Amino acid sequence: MILHKGSIASCDEQQHANDFYQQLFADPAKLPLSFRYGEKRYHGFDDDFTVTQNENTLIAKHHDGLEVTLTRASDEAYVQTEWVLSFRNTSDTDSKLLSEVFAADFSVTGADPMLSYSIGDRNRDRYSFTRIDTPMRPGTRLTLFPLYGKSTGNQRPYYRLTYGDCGLILALGWHGEWRADFFADDANNTVRFRASQFDFSAYLKPGESIRTPRVFLIRYEGRDRNHAINMWRRWYYDRAFYRYNGQCMGPTKIVGGSLSLSKSINEETFMHLIDQLNQKLDRPFDLFWVDAGWYYKNGDVSLDDKPGYWNVTGTWRIDESRFPTKMKAVTDRLKQQNAYMILWFEPERVAAGTELFERDDLCVATPDGATWKLTDMSNPEFRSFMIESVTSILKETGAELYRQDFNFDPLPHWRKSDREQGPNRNGITENHYITAMLDYYAEIHRRFPERPIDMCASGGMRNDMDVMRDSVMLTFTDTDWNDFNVMQNMRLGIFEWFSSFAGGTSVISAYAAQSNFAPYFAIQPGVAYILDPEKPYNEINRQFGIWEEIKHLMFCDYYPLSEFSDDNTTWTAWQFYDTEYRAGFAQFFRRPEATEDKKQYRLYGLNPEKRYLVRELNSGYTTETDGAQLLNEGLLVEIQDAPGCALFKFEELD
Repeated sequence: MILHKGSIASCDEQQHANDFYQQLFADPAKLPLSFRYGEKRYHGFDDDFTVTQNENTLIAKHHDGLEVTLTRASDEAYVQTEWVLSFRNTSDTDSKLLSEVFAADFSVTGADPMLSYSIGDRNRDRYSFTRIDTPMRPGTRLTLFPLYGKSTGNQRPYYRLTYGDCGLILALGWHGEWRADFFADDANNTVRFRASQFDFSAYLKPGESIRTPRVFLIRYEGRDRNHAINMWRRWYYDRAFYRYNGQCMGPTKIVGGSLSLSKSINEETFMHLIDQLNQKLDRPFDLFWVDAGWYYKNGDVSLDDKPGYWNVTGTWRIDESRFPTKMKAVTDRLKQQNAYMILWFEPERVAAGTELFERDDLCVATPDGATWKLTDMSNPEFRSFMIESVTSILKETGAELYRQDFNFDPLPHWRKSDREQGPNRNGITENHYITAMLDYYAEIHRRFPERPIDMCASGGMRNDMDVMRDSVMLTFTDTDWNDFNVMQNMRLGIFEWFSSFAGGTSVISAYAAQSNFAPYFAIQPGVAYILDPEKPYNEINRQFGIWEEIKHLMFCDYYPLSEFSDDNTTWTAWQFYDTEYRAGFAQFFRRPEATEDKKQYRLYGLNPEKRYLVRELNSGYTTETDGAQLLNEGLLVEIQDAPGCALFKFEELD
């Protein structure tokens, strides 16, 4: 799929953003960063540093050998800029203590500052991805951070800060424990923003280097939330979304062979499943999902046949007693229908009884009482081992999409390793680990460039911007996909930033399926339902058919039509519109106890001078109306039964 919608930044918006960025970076002594080196605090670089710079790189070298590099890139058309700092000790002795390292540290001033941010994911958290709007009144201080070392667990590093008649979109790329500060410490409507690794205070050994979180900014004009949402979405899908030869991963119909359901699932089961699906589905599927549990426990010993058996990770070889062709027969069958396989890995978590468990030299220090070991991604020997293992397995199986999961919390392991290095090494293990993780992803992409990585971490707990350029998030949450209020609320929030995730449900109804619609859509990810010959397939096929009509529109401009509510008495709604296709759709949900059976919703983005064909895809109801009417008076939506849903597609008429 080729995506390119174009920037919606006006010429004035582009000029004002460029002026703002130029002011931020014009003077090396007043750069938007700060750090403490030894006893001295720096906000930019003074005469202690020799500074050289070109268009995209500034290098500042302290007289004792500490070298600081600021690397920056900008996209003027999309009013976006980004930067990252790195520090290297070029001397032959230990550096002074480096601490309070803020890759971003600057202030903005304007009337009525408002911070909007979204909750991160956590299993069974009903508020995941919810947008929170906080007026930054004088005296307000917010310090936000994820928990336990996963970058989008509980909090997400994606923000909109509106002030006066403009605003900033701020995002961070850091795969571990970051920190974002928003301080309104005076009465003049000034807000200070700072961003850093959460805990870093360490000297650098000779030749040692570290880096900071990457900072992303988009500056927009006005206080229109929808405009800000789509400034970000246009930049992300035009400029940052993973592409190979100009193509990105387009809408995908997913079916599943979830091995974690039962150890009895094997190669024969998969072949039978594919045959059943080809017989019962009206349209072919695209992606066959093989999840955890396909590997040996140790040597040629299979995993134990008990609940949670798949959790025993640490031996990365295919269990040939269950998969005699190493799944090659499965992928060969899939390729006959132009489908491909995704295969699950969890390289960082090591369970007792596996081969890696005995290799302390390849693992980070283990805290007392820890259930798992954490592999040391910064160790070149382990990284090489894991890359070669993944390469071999993907080639043996014929799988094309690499899925990475991470099901425990690394922070205690990182901190234990810091302590074992002695005093003044806080955060050094995490820093080297995260940098090495990015090298690992880059090498996976170099060897398998045609697909993105599927990034999972107990759901959507590791989707910062450093990986969202390489990844999709097919499991954006581990919260129950059959909790439909939650799935609707999550979409309201996450669509403000990304659409590149999957949804699915085991309940086959219009309300269930459409509460879970996403560009990557699995009507049922598990094996058990699909193989049941008594289950009806007419509703599965009908929902796939409706999804086919609107799937390509989910990467376009997005408009929330309602606010978050966990109340069963409310309605929930959102809209997409694409100026290239001159079409869009809107989804509406009347929740189980909602008493109103009609509501009027104003739509967005349409051409007021055109007429539109409007179709409700569940009932087949069709009408024509003016774009101006849909924009100004709105669309009347009637849902007779609760719970119930409506999905309207609108297409511009010539």
